[in-house]
Amino acid sequence: MAKRKTDQPLLPLILSVKAANWRMNDQDQDHADREFQKIREKALQRDGYRCRFCNFFSRKFQEVHHKDDDHHNNTLENLVTACFMCHSVQHIGLSGHMKESVLIWLPEISQAALNHLIRSCIVARFTCTETPLSPPGTPPNRKIAPYADGGEILSAAESVMAALQDRSAEAAKLIGTSDPKELGSILQDIAIQRPDIYETRGEILNGIRLMNLGKKMSNDKDVLVEHVRAWIDPKTNGPYSSGLKADSWSEIMRDVLGIS
Repeated sequence: MAKRKTDQPLLPLILSVKAANWRMNDQDQDHADREFQKIREKALQRDGYRCRFCNFFSRKFQEVHHKDDDHHNNTLENLVTACFMCHSVQHIGLSGHMKESVLIWLPEISQAALNHLIRSCIVARFTCTETPLSPPGTPPNRKIAPYADGGEILSAAESVMAALQDRSAEAAKLIGTSDPKELGSILQDIAIQRPDIYETRGEILNGIRLMNLGKKMSNDKDVLVEHVRAWIDPKTNGPYSSGLKADSWSEIMRDVLGIS
């Protein structure tokens, strides 16, 4: 497994927007940019394919974020590796536009911890069924045996997802909306008109988190299954290639979400 340099501390995750705009084709423009394409792999290699915001490792599908929000500044120093969930936090309007996420009130844990939790729930949805998702390269005629405790894990994962999504009502009460697209529009206006206030958004929105709903949209198609295949791939040291452990779910449900 690739190692992230120890002199690269994790970066803060603050709900943000691209100040100029957050149109749906922003990422397409980035990926079409020749200069960005040439330098992005260097950023991924430098970071050991680990997200600089949550430390999540994956050989495939990691994204690259512009730290200063200027998508024309493609210097290596301005580019950092980001998993798609942490990258969505930098572009909440875009994530909301594609209906990938919802805002929730969850001061008990950090945004990075939430992203890890959601990822585990997503993996459970794909792998803890009677017909588990197979890693890349699995022969078509080979059947993957279900987890012995897969039903228990899947039930816990669905309970966690439901309990988290229920927290969207609290977010709406506190800030007037649980829609990332709507908050993105507000933050965009503030960033342009009152950049001094925009810089304090982390304090103002403290405890509000962006919850991925188990989607990853690309060209109007949900491609999440391909990400999960990469995460469970033992050939590339996929972070979930050794499976999920049932004993950790009860602690999460009890200590974080208050579910007995």
